[in-house]
Amino acid sequence: MTVKFLRDFDYRETDYKTIAYLAGYAGEVDYECAIRAVEAGAAELDDPHEMLPALGEEEDA
Repeated sequence: MTVKFLRDFDYRETDYKTIAYLAGYAGEVDYECAIRAVEAGAAELDDPHEMLPALGEEEDA
């Protein structure tokens, strides 16, 4: 999933692995990272419709 980070964001993938994304980075991240970053206000999606169900929003009929 493609996102653009608006501010620095640390994604803790496991208890032993953290990935630091710097503000301004735009590129592919895994789905869970994208959800967490968007919900935290640290990133925006390249295509917002790609993740609507995961964010608790209803899809357009």
